[in-house]
Parts: sequence; C-alpha cells; structure tokens
Amino acid sequence: MTALGRGALAYRYMLIPTLYILAMPGLFSLRPPIKGRGKQLVVVVFLFGVFGLSGAAYLNDDALRSRQFMIRDGAIAAAFGTDPLYRGLSPDRNKINNHVCPFFIKHHGDSRSVNMLTWIGKPIPQDALPDPSDSIGSQSMGHIDSLENRKGDSEFDVVQGWVRLGPKGRRKAEWVIITNTSGVVVGLATTGIERPDVRNHLQANWLDDLRTQSNRAGFSGLIRSQPDDELNFYSYDDGTCYQFADNVKAPEADTSSSNE
Repeated sequence: MTALGRGALAYRYMLIPTLYILAMPGLFSLRPPIKGRGKQLVVVVFLFGVFGLSGAAYLNDDALRSRQFMIRDGAIAAAFGTDPLYRGLSPDRNKINNHVCPFFIKHHGDSRSVNMLTWIGKPIPQDALPDPSDSIGSQSMGHIDSLENRKGDSEFDVVQGWVRLGPKGRRKAEWVIITNTSGVVVGLATTGIERPDVRNHLQANWLDDLRTQSNRAGFSGLIRSQPDDELNFYSYDDGTCYQFADNVKAPEADTSSSNE
C-alpha cells in the first residue's frame, strides 16, 4: 500500500508496485481455500481493480503532467500578480493567486523548488550560481523560440522555448530563470510542454525518454522587463542556476492594443 501511494497514479511508478500487488494472491495458498462466492467475488474485484487502476494511471499520465504544469504556471502568475498563461485550472485570477500559489508553496515549501518565486525583483543569490569558470551552455542547453509582448497586457512578455540540463542534455530542468544585465530576476518560466523534436535532437531512446522526460523539454513563462533590455536565461535545478543564453533583447512594447 505504501508503494501504491508513492505511485500517485503515475505509470512509471506503478509498474513495480503492480507486480507486488498481483503477487498477493500467492499468499492465499498459505491459508485454507477461500470459501463462499462472496469472498471469491471480492478477490476477483480487487484484482480487476488493480488492473483498472494501472490502466487509468497510464492513460491519465498526460493529464496529470498538464495539471502539474498549470499549477507551476499559476504559481508564477500569482508571484507576478497577473493572470496565468494557461487557464486550465481556473479562469479566476483570485482563485489562482489565493489558492494555487499557497497550495504549491504549502506542498513544496520544505524544498528548494519554490525559492525562485521570492527572487523576483531581486538579484539571483550568489550561492545559486555555479563556478564562474563554467562557460555558457556547458551545463545546460536550450533555445528561445519566441519572445513577444503579451496580448492585452504589454507590461509582460511571453517567452517560449526548450531547455535541458547536462552537457548532453540528459537531465530535465523544472524552471527557467530570466534576469536583466544587472542580474535581477525579471522573469520565470516552467517546463513540461511536449517537444518531441528535442527528444529527436538529443537522439534519446525510449528508456532515456522514460527516465528523463526529454520529450517535455518545452518551457513557457512571463517576463516583466523594459523594451530593449538584454536578458539572460538560466535553467534551474536543485537550487542551482545554469546559464544557457545571454544578451537576448527584449521586444519593443506593443502599443497597438492601447490605440484601439
């Protein structure tokens, strides 16, 4: 039961627990045979329930990943005090800001995974930066696909791209940190968007993809910057930031919506 709880309906965690659960009927041979159709029916229902749960975990894995992605996206929006990019959790900003972000911090507050939410408007802590001798891209690789003003809210820019950790991109990053040239954090993005092209680029096999989620390297996030700012991009993992792009020019402010 402990193993099943750890599974949390994620199929990659359910495989081994399922084998143990299916082996449980073997214990029945150590006791007298089960008599009575009612008891036999309970055993059959239990076994089919395990099969059903395993199948549901496999089929719903994408939905669960999307929910986790949207929770992190909601936490970013709450930290900036704006609407989230993805509205799958709720269309109400107050619910996002007052429930999603507190929920995320409550369940991750004992780890480093929420530190960056408090970095906005502040310099990245020095202990989060790697050895200065590491060159850009030596510990992280990525690409900025698009950087443009947010429609309807020119105060923010929306950035999209992909990022991976390690010299060969064999590890995933949960977050992307964006700073200006002064090192002040002006943007955050979360990973989890499906990008099979990245998996193909890394030439990852099926087992690599299962372990490292290389097909979900895409990120999306918000940046509050000034036009013509030069931005630096870092991947974030376990309290450390690894720079993968620098001097990316922020877009010009889109004034078309204000003129309408």
